[in-house]
Amino acid sequence: MLQAPVVTESIGQQPLISVLPPWSVQLLFLMVLGGAVIAGRNMTDSDGSLRAITEAGPDLVRLLRFMVAIKSLLFIGAASAVVWRLKSGISIARFGAYCCLTGMMAVGLCEMWQIKHVGLGALMLHGGLVTSTLLLWQDPSLHQRLAMAVSRRWRTSPRD
Repeated sequence: MLQAPVVTESIGQQPLISVLPPWSVQLLFLMVLGGAVIAGRNMTDSDGSLRAITEAGPDLVRLLRFMVAIKSLLFIGAASAVVWRLKSGISIARFGAYCCLTGMMAVGLCEMWQIKHVGLGALMLHGGLVTSTLLLWQDPSLHQRLAMAVSRRWRTSPRD
C-alpha cells in the first residue's frame, strides 16, 4: 500500500525549501504577489468603486490615491527585504508567512486604491507591514546576512 509523503520542516540541518535554487524561490514569491494584486483588483466590483469615487469627490480621491502611492513605497521596501532574505535557505513555514503577509499588504493597497474599502485596505496593509517587519526582525538568518554584508562593506571601503 502506498503512503503519502510526509513533508517535514527540514531535511537534516537544511531547511526544506533551500533545496530549490534561490532564484526559483524568489520567482515563486513574486508570482504569489502578482496573484495577490490580481485578487485585490478583482475583489471590488467596478460599479461600487465608481460610486465610491463619485461620492468622495475629486479632491479626496486625489489625496487618498497620493497616500496609497506613498504607502506603496513601504510595501516595495518590505517586499524587497523579503526577496533579499530569500537568497538563502528558508523554512516552508517562514516562506508561507512572508507570502501571506506581503500578499495581504498588496491586497490592502489595491483595496485602498479603489476607494470603496479604504478602512479594510489600511488595516490589511498596516497589519501586514507590522507583522512582516516583526517576522523579519526575528529571523536569525537575516541577522547573519546583514552581518556579512556589513563586514564585506567595511573590508571594501577605502580607509582614511
